[in-house]
Amino acid sequence: MYDIILFDLDGTLTESGLGIVNSIIFALERFDIHEKDIEKLKKFIGPPLAESFMKFYDFTGEDAKLAVGFCQEYLKEKGIFEAPLYTGIETLLRDLKEAGKTLYVATSKPEVFA
Repeated sequence: MYDIILFDLDGTLTESGLGIVNSIIFALERFDIHEKDIEKLKKFIGPPLAESFMKFYDFTGEDAKLAVGFCQEYLKEKGIFEAPLYTGIETLLRDLKEAGKTLYVATSKPEVFA
């Protein structure tokens, strides 16, 4: 029916919550913030990180940008390995590709991390 299919990366293709939460913890600790409420950190999953730092921790735009840099540092070295594909996704994507579908991925992450 459809020839073009768009997938969201985080939470659809990959189970990225652990890596994202750990990157937030890493960034917050650089600001001497030691968050114990993991549920609060899960709110970062999905929206752009800078917006979440400003919304949930009252960071300035400048501090939010620094925090995102710390998150990216963590994600680059560890976090990308903490985001496995959901069970069955690899098969689904392969089957769609073999059926001639054009597949795209949407994410607010920098392309290098996607």
